[in-house]
Amino acid sequence: RPGMISGATGALAVVMVSLVAEHGVEYLFATVVLMGILQLLAGIFRMGKFIRLVPHPVMLGFVNGLAIVIFLAQLTQFQVPGSAEEAAGHGMASGEWLSGAPLVLMLALVGLTMLIIWGLPKLTKAIPAPLAGIGIVAAVVIGFGLDVPRVGDMASIEGGLPQFHIPSVPMNIETLKIILPYAFILAAIEIG
Repeated sequence: RPGMISGATGALAVVMVSLVAEHGVEYLFATVVLMGILQLLAGIFRMGKFIRLVPHPVMLGFVNGLAIVIFLAQLTQFQVPGSAEEAAGHGMASGEWLSGAPLVLMLALVGLTMLIIWGLPKLTKAIPAPLAGIGIVAAVVIGFGLDVPRVGDMASIEGGLPQFHIPSVPMNIETLKIILPYAFILAAIEIG
């Protein structure tokens, strides 16, 4: 769909999160630049044709593996958020799994989102169903003031625009050893 970010972008995000968690955000810029160079080289040498050699079951396995990784990352939303003070507000310990009414509410919101994603394309294709699902469920949560974990519970979202700076990573063979595997994986995902 024009203007919709999807497809391999989810796979890139999973790999990038791993890189940032292990080495910090400064290495992300260098990795993405190297990824772009690798993609340009793959285009110049017409290497995209080799993707046809990858069997369809391997492609399905990769996509299913990615779906499992994304699913597991979402499970933290079913735990009591943040600090001990926030958890006490829910009557539970921090990191404990939701139960009772909060669990039912979260499952209902997930079910509503899935219903919208499944049902909306049967009515209209003018609006992307995942976007409508997110928008409608967010409106329900905000409109009814439902007490559910939010992005702000995981990290601070306060502040203005980011400050421009050139990432400070050492330009040496050690940096290349760190970013090359990630850049290669990211380029391969995009080319495929």
